[in-house]
Amino acid sequence: MMMMMMAMPVKADQCDDHPTVNGCTTPSFLDLQHEETFTPACNRHDVCYGCGAKYGVTKTQCDDAFLRDMKEACRQAGRRRALTVSMDCPDMANAFHTAVWAFGHSHYVDAGTPNSDCREDLDKPCLP
Repeated sequence: MMMMMMAMPVKADQCDDHPTVNGCTTPSFLDLQHEETFTPACNRHDVCYGCGAKYGVTKTQCDDAFLRDMKEACRQAGRRRALTVSMDCPDMANAFHTAVWAFGHSHYVDAGTPNSDCREDLDKPCLP
């Protein structure tokens, strides 16, 4: 039996109040405009990085869910219009995913590091 991982739809505000979220922070070389399109995905990704390991969610799973969530945000927005001069929404999602994949290691909290901000009732709805 083949199992597919699907990003579960989450209300935009469901993860916004989690203590580990800070929206879409970007490296200085990545010019993310119109970040409101990706903010719910960024917040879910923040929760995943901060608390996911406690539930057996790996960094790779967090990053893959982040990409799926951003691409779904692009689809839901019903646009492929330019977010920057040179990138449409899915291209920006790919670039942002590549950045967290390459540079996010120091932000992923592993299971051996306790995070007092993690609470199952807040965490689980935000995890892949």
